[in-house]
Amino acid sequence: MTTGLLLCALTLGQAQLANDDLQLSFGAGGVTVATAAGLPLLALDGLDLSWAPLQATGGTATLTDAGSLRVDYALHDDLATDSNVWAEFRLDGRQLTATYHLTAPPGTNVAGTMYLRRALESTHGELIKAGHWVRHEHGGVPHEEPDGVWRPFTSPRWTLVEAVTGNHNWANPTAQHVPMFAVEGQPGAWTAVGTYTLVPSSDKAVHELPARLAGRGLYVTTTTSQPFNLWDEGSGAPRLTTVVGETSDVDRPALSVTVVVRDFDGAEVLRHARTLPLPAGGRAELALALPRDQHGIYFVEVEARAGDDVEFARTTLTTLAPRTFAHRDTSLMGLAAWFPVPSEAAVMELCGKIGVSWLRSGTAAQAAAFGGRTNRHNGLSLNDWANRSETERAAYQREMLAAADAEGSLYWELGNELDFVNHPEWVQPYVDEWLLSIQRLRAAEGFRTKLLSIGFANGFHGAGSLDAVAAAGGWPALDGIAYHLGRGNITADALGQGWTYLSSLEELLATAERHGAKPIHLTEIYACTAPNSWWHDSERRAPENIMLAYALAAAAGVEAAYIYQLHDSVWYDVGGVDPTDSEYYFGMLDRHGAAKPTLLAYQAIAAALDGASFDRRLTFPGTETHGLAFTTPRGPLAILWDRTDGYQQSERSETYAALEPWVEHWTTTVERNLPAAGATVQVVDCIGRETTLAAAGGEVTLRLDGGPRLVWGLDLVGL
Repeated sequence: MTTGLLLCALTLGQAQLANDDLQLSFGAGGVTVATAAGLPLLALDGLDLSWAPLQATGGTATLTDAGSLRVDYALHDDLATDSNVWAEFRLDGRQLTATYHLTAPPGTNVAGTMYLRRALESTHGELIKAGHWVRHEHGGVPHEEPDGVWRPFTSPRWTLVEAVTGNHNWANPTAQHVPMFAVEGQPGAWTAVGTYTLVPSSDKAVHELPARLAGRGLYVTTTTSQPFNLWDEGSGAPRLTTVVGETSDVDRPALSVTVVVRDFDGAEVLRHARTLPLPAGGRAELALALPRDQHGIYFVEVEARAGDDVEFARTTLTTLAPRTFAHRDTSLMGLAAWFPVPSEAAVMELCGKIGVSWLRSGTAAQAAAFGGRTNRHNGLSLNDWANRSETERAAYQREMLAAADAEGSLYWELGNELDFVNHPEWVQPYVDEWLLSIQRLRAAEGFRTKLLSIGFANGFHGAGSLDAVAAAGGWPALDGIAYHLGRGNITADALGQGWTYLSSLEELLATAERHGAKPIHLTEIYACTAPNSWWHDSERRAPENIMLAYALAAAAGVEAAYIYQLHDSVWYDVGGVDPTDSEYYFGMLDRHGAAKPTLLAYQAIAAALDGASFDRRLTFPGTETHGLAFTTPRGPLAILWDRTDGYQQSERSETYAALEPWVEHWTTTVERNLPAAGATVQVVDCIGRETTLAAAGGEVTLRLDGGPRLVWGLDLVGL
């Protein structure tokens, strides 16, 4: 690397810095970052000190004796006499580091600082949120750790990649939030760093960058041609493309690559191993097809090994059998939240395939793609509205009702998990200023959308909050009840206080009956799969609990139940990774969009309950076997499970290690001889795989454990 110090001066346009890969020049637009051939990619122009408000731009530039470019910015605000901003720009091969220095009065809040930058002859690209797969230290399931957030500025040949270390949501095409760090021993002094790396404009170069900057030679990626890595049964075997690459200058003469694919039972569907040479900076691509295309989910791990260097990646491949959903107008199957990833059209098509019939938030046009219905959901902070005028409040309510009508919403759910037991001061304003006010507007102006309650939650005194609403005179103003059923490390049918699903559902039903029955919308039910969390479901337990949760909701007669949610990650970090925050793991799809077993369970129970009506609970005296009976278009349906192993799924532990999703976790299997209605009985497991059993002597032997089974062909009159 050579650095040319071309000119040093104190006026605009006269300070430049270059090496064999990049060149910097200072001018009226700040520091221009260009390739060695002169292609201008990015302009860097100081700081936006949002807390002041104050901008530091322009100024003067000098070349330092240390071979860097220093810019002393001009401050455009009356605080300029109290503050100072300068930056130092260094080149090291294809990397540019900008270190910003700020002095301001001690105690100044600098949290909102943004550095200013804008694309020149490049395109401001979408964020890349990288993750690095690691093994669990206690032998549990592997998971991804954060591996940086990056934004590419792309031209046809070269891309300048920005390392985003601040709040990636606090950004726009000309600025990016950056964290400021206090300088030790210097009150009122802070620094911040921006880093940019030049790479060729290719997916390979951009996506290998996190590994290279982290000092990892090897990297592994997996891709497929299908949205959600999902194939329709009969459309051909799932196919996977995996890439192994080397980012360093090390030759790998004998790189071992192993691909293992397992089904839900743990059987190896495919094992492929090969040894190949991988030159420094090289990559190898492997394309593989599964030897089967039956309905199911297949767990993939690709490992690359060279001596002590080991990298791996995981994903899933899924084949879905076609299901019939002819009764969406009476179905309870809902979806609480979704992101338009990879596209809105792809998500709506998936909703059609798995049997979604309600969107908690959406439009009638979106729901029409699969023949469903939609509602509207808005948050509500009663504290924020406490000092607002009645006119402002009415204007907001009118605006939201008009929007709901325009979207074709059936219901408007206003508010989320407020606790009226701990905040009794909220109850009367909610009833008088919101419920009654909204219903007056609906009556006076003819709005069609009906009103649901706040989405109260069992973990936050939900039933008590509904009692408080009724006591304050708000019950007649509710067209329906929105409610969230949270659950901890117990099965969906467990009884008891606190975070229990079935007990809380029964409490909700009793509360509604006491004040006057209304349609119930369970606007959040879930099966969180935070990795190796004793409080949450594993990916094996989640499909069992979702299938059972929907069966119990149908038996209770609720109008709709919405799974939270479609994708892993959170609305403010779509596609992000954070293994320390369970909120990132509520999806039926992982953060990359690949299915989890829960997705197949959702489809299976949606198909089973399509057009179904609940008959009764099934009891098996002297046993721990339980069941629910439904009448369905396919015939009598029994949903059966056994609780010999109990209801608690795990014990609290700081070293808890979840089992892999293909490993059975129930230790007891019981046999039940049950009356059959004909020669065969059909049994569907928690991911929708169907098996036909032969009856003998008017009976069939079923093997049951804690996971629910959907069974057709039993003589339920005899049970």
